[in-house]
Amino acid sequence: VSGNNGSGWASMSSGIGPQPIYSIAISGSNLFAATEFDGIFLSTNNGLNWSPINNGIPQNADVFTLKIDGTDVYVGTFNNGVYKSTDNGSNWTPINNGLICNSVSSFGINSSFIFSGTFGPARSTLQPCRPMTPPGCSSRCRGIRASSKVKT
Repeated sequence: VSGNNGSGWASMSSGIGPQPIYSIAISGSNLFAATEFDGIFLSTNNGLNWSPINNGIPQNADVFTLKIDGTDVYVGTFNNGVYKSTDNGSNWTPINNGLICNSVSSFGINSSFIFSGTFGPARSTLQPCRPMTPPGCSSRCRGIRASSKVKT
């Protein structure tokens, strides 16, 4: 954290561990951190302490991106798709209907749509993403996907 516009930085990772942090989102006094291997963490005291908030997200999930839209929090994961929370991260619901690749690296949200940036090979309901793109798959599995907002 920096309290002086980046002139100096201090570590604020009590409770979050040594894993990489891919994304941070802020809603009021709540800080959300997306991590590799350990899902989502929440701090309610400006990053002094962090607690895991992964109810509904697979154990050891790699979470790459976070977005906040009003009172809704969205996360994009590697191989597990998109999850939405309507209760500040206490519970998460998958929202992957029609998502071709369940590896999501970025989000954009407007008043009507959620846009997800995906990478890697396509994923069907029966196959996990594979390290190599299968023949004929690359055109439909990378890029931007859009979904109308899901009410939960």
